Amino acid sequence: MLTVLLVLAALAQNPSGQPSRDRPVVNNDRQPDAEIIVFDELEIARRRAHLDQTLMGLGYQAHRRTRDGTLYRPDVAWHPTVVVHDEGFVVLKRSRIRMEPLMDGRTPLRWLSCVPSLGIGCVRGGGPLFVSPRKLSHKKSALLDEIDPSLDAWREAITTAHTQRRLDEDLPDLIDSIWFAGVTDDPKAAVIEDMSQRKLTLMNLWISRTCTPEGQIARSRITDFFSEVVQTSQYPITEEERRHAEASNQCGATLGELDDNVSLDANHTQQ
Repeated sequence: MLTVLLVLAALAQNPSGQPSRDRPVVNNDRQPDAEIIVFDELEIARRRAHLDQTLMGLGYQAHRRTRDGTLYRPDVAWHPTVVVHDEGFVVLKRSRIRMEPLMDGRTPLRWLSCVPSLGIGCVRGGGPLFVSPRKLSHKKSALLDEIDPSLDAWREAITTAHTQRRLDEDLPDLIDSIWFAGVTDDPKAAVIEDMSQRKLTLMNLWISRTCTPEGQIARSRITDFFSEVVQTSQYPITEEERRHAEASNQCGATLGELDDNVSLDANHTQQ
């Protein structure tokens, strides 16, 4: 009976019974004002496919893969070629001269638009050689206006996923590397041997985080490390160091703000 009730409750939340693919996953591990939206790889791929469909609807076809993206050729010879790079940006450029076979089942109208070449092919009339820079520039602007919504949505998913990866993977690795090995993210920097200097390096990392939800979450990650590792070591943060860090932070954050359980030294009273 309990199982039936649970199923009915789930269907009431989602009558179709299908998973919602349009709703991104929300990170609720932190307080609400430090909340960011997380996109997984499937959501990034879905938005990339939507951009591809938008281009196809505008008369473009995926022609070939480049080293770091996909090249789309237009059905209309003089329209700009589109290169969509995997990093999330698009380049529009003048299309190359298009050679087509002479024996291509052409209608008389198509033959009129074909300029014979020296070989066994023809050059499409009205192609890139016959369009003015002004006309091409206008077409590029119009094309960008058409694809901007799909492109922006794809970029948002990429950027947010990268941000989350930095918070969940890169930042914890960097914190551990600084504290346990004395190695920062600067490949030219010398190894920090002194533990007090390692502590100050971590505190500077906390101070320098941005005044954004992502920066607030990063400060929270570092504060957790202070509470769980640094404060239980032989080199805990002193009250003077705490006051200096909080005064130096431009966002008005405090070391006790993101984790109520932080105890910075024996004389520190929890807020």
